[in-house]
Amino acid sequence: MASRTLYPAIVDSYMPAFKAGNTRCRVYFSLSKFNSSSDFTSVHISVVKQNTGMNVVKTTDDPANNKYRSTGIIINAKATRVLDEDNLYYVEIEDDDLSSVSGTFSGWIPGWVYKIQLRLSARDYDGSIGQAAWLNNNSIYFSEWSTVCVVKATGRIDYSIPILSVDTRDENTSSNDETQTIYTTTLQLAGSFYREIDPSELIHSYSFTLYNANDEIIESSGDIYANQYQDNDSFNYLMKTELQDGATYKLAFHYITINKYEDGFYRWDDERDDRLEFVCSAYSLDVPPCVLLTAENDDDEILKDITSIHEEEEEGRIGIKFYAEEGEAYSGNLCIRRSDSRDNFQTWTDVYLYTCKQEDINLIPIFYDYTVESGVWYKYGVQVISSNGDRGVLRVITAPALRNFNYSFLLGQNNQQLKLMFDNSMNTFRYQIYDSNIDPIGSKYTKLTRNANTYYRTFPMNGLISFWMDENRLFCDKLSIYKYNDIVDLYHQYNKDNNIIQYDYIYERDFRDKVLAFLQDGEAKLFKSPTEGNIIVRLKDINCTPNQSLDRMLYSFTSNAYELDEPTMDNYRKYGFYSVKDYETTFSTYETKLGQLSIDFNIGDNVLQKIYQKYDSHGENYAGYKKTLVGIHHIKITFDEKPLRVQNSAGEIVVGNNFMLNGRLFTVYDPIRMYEFDERLTYTPSDYLIIMGDAEGKAETVHATVDFLYDLETDIYVPKEVQTRIVKQGAGQIFVEAQPEENLYKEIYYKYFIEWSDEFRRLSALSSIEIESNPGAAFLVTDASDSEGETHVVGATGQLRFYNIEDIKGIKYLGVMNNSTGEIEPYKTDVLINYLYLVTKGTYKIS
Repeated sequence: MASRTLYPAIVDSYMPAFKAGNTRCRVYFSLSKFNSSSDFTSVHISVVKQNTGMNVVKTTDDPANNKYRSTGIIINAKATRVLDEDNLYYVEIEDDDLSSVSGTFSGWIPGWVYKIQLRLSARDYDGSIGQAAWLNNNSIYFSEWSTVCVVKATGRIDYSIPILSVDTRDENTSSNDETQTIYTTTLQLAGSFYREIDPSELIHSYSFTLYNANDEIIESSGDIYANQYQDNDSFNYLMKTELQDGATYKLAFHYITINKYEDGFYRWDDERDDRLEFVCSAYSLDVPPCVLLTAENDDDEILKDITSIHEEEEEGRIGIKFYAEEGEAYSGNLCIRRSDSRDNFQTWTDVYLYTCKQEDINLIPIFYDYTVESGVWYKYGVQVISSNGDRGVLRVITAPALRNFNYSFLLGQNNQQLKLMFDNSMNTFRYQIYDSNIDPIGSKYTKLTRNANTYYRTFPMNGLISFWMDENRLFCDKLSIYKYNDIVDLYHQYNKDNNIIQYDYIYERDFRDKVLAFLQDGEAKLFKSPTEGNIIVRLKDINCTPNQSLDRMLYSFTSNAYELDEPTMDNYRKYGFYSVKDYETTFSTYETKLGQLSIDFNIGDNVLQKIYQKYDSHGENYAGYKKTLVGIHHIKITFDEKPLRVQNSAGEIVVGNNFMLNGRLFTVYDPIRMYEFDERLTYTPSDYLIIMGDAEGKAETVHATVDFLYDLETDIYVPKEVQTRIVKQGAGQIFVEAQPEENLYKEIYYKYFIEWSDEFRRLSALSSIEIESNPGAAFLVTDASDSEGETHVVGATGQLRFYNIEDIKGIKYLGVMNNSTGEIEPYKTDVLINYLYLVTKGTYKIS
């Protein structure tokens, strides 16, 4: 008999889920404070399926491994003490221990929930008698059964992160032991989870942590909670840290399910590091074809649309303008990103995205950033986002911008901003902290306790309401109040007829109603002031007081502001103070053009096919675009001699003035030497017009002219998924007879441009150029830091050398300088250019 009573093992009511399949489930327990490890020798285990109560322990013994289970419980299970824990043990239940009564399954089943109970035993079974008899005879040496511990067996959860070449479904995916190269400076971590084995195991949250080469944390996403009601199998996180070209980083990825199963590549200790290591490379990424300009560059003639710093401080904003040196039409997503001086411009956030579809970049309207804070330095950059979400190099404005506001403002949703211009007062400003007094009995002094972590600001907000506080109509305009242009015109004419300029009672009343609706809408507001900074608030206790001396034309308002949240960019976006639309995935534009073929046709030639061969690019890449011919119409075929017969798609010979096609009657005009088809008829690639020969069936070749209109679809060429990529350096040379205004950079670019079905090559960088030409030849040379470029003239040596420019973006031949007048005259000349270059070569994944 045992020397003391065994108390039940102490188990948790549930355990984190574990992955089933050739694995074991580890169940942790502790002992009662009245027992020690010497009081028991083994553990008995009961396992049943939760929703049916069915016993799932295999009822066959394995004496060789000291496993006895014929009674439906596992006996002789050995407990292991957890290192560094005085009173924590575990037992392991292996796949081989479980099976249904009918033998229809074996091991842990993904998706099943199990109930497990433990019982401590002071004696081990030796197999001398039957287990049932042994259990009955030795019951005094057993503890009671523990409470139930619930655990779920789940299936393998795979995940993929394409930008990191991670796909756990693929055995050939990148190993974490290898250092790969990531061709981006802005890391967008988009990917998917795959839960095919157990779809019921939803993702609860995930996180990313970025480290530098010294294992210092650069950025952490924190826990990002998955949407359990919509798409639970996708994730997307944009790193705010702009990566440095050539730098090495490490990334940790961790996820957890609703039943606490966790995985990823996040473990890091003295024995194991499964984080993913990569090197950042900026080569071969798309560079935006433009720069950003602010009022700091107001000495430039191109900044006609940029307001002055004083005007922007008057309205509490910063204006940003897109500018492209080449005024060509462009298609693509252009994203404006922002950083500030509070973290030394390390964190970048998207603030605006504009989608161009064959538009002149210089005509893009100025963007105003209303979420800026007074007295803080800001930098802005522009970045290309491709139609598949890849990001190019961030081109940053070199001059930081600072605005020191003249007034306070209230910013609402969708950039609706109210300037607090008149009588804006604040007589208190309080940090709300909840402290309580406790007066102990018999104590001379009181005790103070602080409740929770409360720490927010409250202050009164007052001001005078007048439409003159909104001079530039940033809060509202008359159209937003009166809804119809005709009504606006009526009021305008009435004021003009009655010489009403300042004392517009009607508009003051309507403007006041608009302001009060804004203050009382219950939405969060961003309070911006030069003295308090930016504070996210909500207003309460809003009251109005009419000014009696002005016959109640003007009202003053009072309110109390309560701080709601931290003034961060994430919260600004959360509360709707700014928004960034999604990038476009297609940039298709359509235009109708006039086309003509004037060729010799053979008998059997398809006229439509000849047109497609000439005007359709078949989805190939032409300077970053692909062009697709989607329709042909208004066709006229003119033969030089006696016309041959033409057969249409319905297999009908076109004769006379009329013919039928798909049950419709169409007209053919002047069938003597010309077929002119009805303008209602549009042909597609599956249609045909075949040259059939003359009426006697004589085969011959005939020259004909085909005039037509064709519909052309133009879209950005989306490259294929890259499999391998390397960067190589070399020296090159071109020799051309240059025409005035000829872009010689394009000559070099397309010299190294290759786009095949399985291979590509691109010019990544151009540097250290030498230009040899006739004295007086003038060239415009542009680098990445200078959007306008600088004109250089070849001297008596016949050479221009640029050894200190590392990233040349433009070389244009302008003409020949006239020494007497100083003007550049449009003469052609021979040009030889020597240069160093970097090219990116690679292969595509073939599906």
